[in-house]
Amino acid sequence: MPNNGYFNAKRDSELITAGTHFWCGACLVAKPFDDQSPDPRYCQDCHDFLLKEVALLAPKQRRPEWIPKAKEISQKLAGVSGYPPLIMATVKSKKSEVAIIYPAVSTRPIVKRGPKRRTDLPIELITQWASEGMGYKRIAAKLKIECNITVGFRTVARIVAGQRVVI
Repeated sequence: MPNNGYFNAKRDSELITAGTHFWCGACLVAKPFDDQSPDPRYCQDCHDFLLKEVALLAPKQRRPEWIPKAKEISQKLAGVSGYPPLIMATVKSKKSEVAIIYPAVSTRPIVKRGPKRRTDLPIELITQWASEGMGYKRIAAKLKIECNITVGFRTVARIVAGQRVVI
């Protein structure tokens, strides 16, 4: 067959259908099978050139589709979309044990929800401290420290004002 130039689609298609050549995706011509690289898409020269180009890529850059692959990898990924292959754990593999995250045991005390339990407040002591000129926040803090009673300063203010009914 005459070769009038480097690119000849008719010639390339006849050579590929005859089974003596393959299509090189980088050269864009039919090449003999002796020149084929481990990646079936490229000839050996293009494969070597593209591997040098890969070395120039940034390390965290997304992996482009043109990067040469080994023949075994391309056959293995024939039915799987996407490249590079994802590491996926299966039920029978040992990798699935790593994917299980067990909940941490809480060391916090269990706090019941709902209304707070009312404690008996020392009303005489609260009114005495208020008559001495102590503020409501100071009285609430002093009750916590001295009597181990947690009470809000607004509750103390209601007791001093006589608004809170003591049972």
